[in-house]
Amino acid sequence: DEIENFDVQTWPLRTAEVHQWHATAWKNAKTLAKKHEITKNFGIWYSELLRLPYWDPVSFTIIESMHAFFLCILLEHICRAWGVN
Repeated sequence: DEIENFDVQTWPLRTAEVHQWHATAWKNAKTLAKKHEITKNFGIWYSELLRLPYWDPVSFTIIESMHAFFLCILLEHICRAWGVN
């Protein structure tokens, strides 16, 4: 568990494709225990929004402003995730 890791350079980047893959695995899991395992390991579960061809759960994520300012990650998110220079 790396909850104390504040070095954003070491965080693995997520992609819509990988998110979709894990969400589909969650949806197709045969047991509730397997669904819990996927959610615990990847922080992902299935949503019907994933059926929309234009939906990108990574790019369309909203950062809640209070915590973004508190953790000083707002600028990082704007530059890296949204691609704003």
